Amino acid sequence: MLKSKEYYKLILSELKKDNIIENFEKVNGKITKIMEIDVTDSPENIDQKTDLDKGIYAFLASFDYLDIEVGIVVDINKLKPLSPFWIVKQENSKGKIDKKAMKFFLETLIENLEEGKTNFPLFVFYNNKNKFSVSPNVIDPLDIMKK
Repeated sequence: MLKSKEYYKLILSELKKDNIIENFEKVNGKITKIMEIDVTDSPENIDQKTDLDKGIYAFLASFDYLDIEVGIVVDINKLKPLSPFWIVKQENSKGKIDKKAMKFFLETLIENLEEGKTNFPLFVFYNNKNKFSVSPNVIDPLDIMKK
């Protein structure tokens, strides 16, 4: 399940209002999955700790179709992973995450960091043909509180 449900609702509303989803689906087919990437803290059992001053960040991905999250520590200056993946299962989770989803998370994170899209959370709408990423950088956090 996606972590930032309120941000997701705002983004989805804006995307629908501007016909972005409709236009994407006309060309690429129906969006089948959504991934959210956000900054987090590295867990206790991961040796590599975050150091924001040095560009060492931990990221966590959640998916709309899984009750599992996956995280990794990345040097955002070198665009290089510094830790193994870690898995966070939600209570009573019976699901599993496959390597394909973990690879997709890391590739998408690095692509967005390369392009300078460093506002988080970052939402990725995708199917087996294409994807697009959007972050709530133009959404006032106070708007979330009003909803």
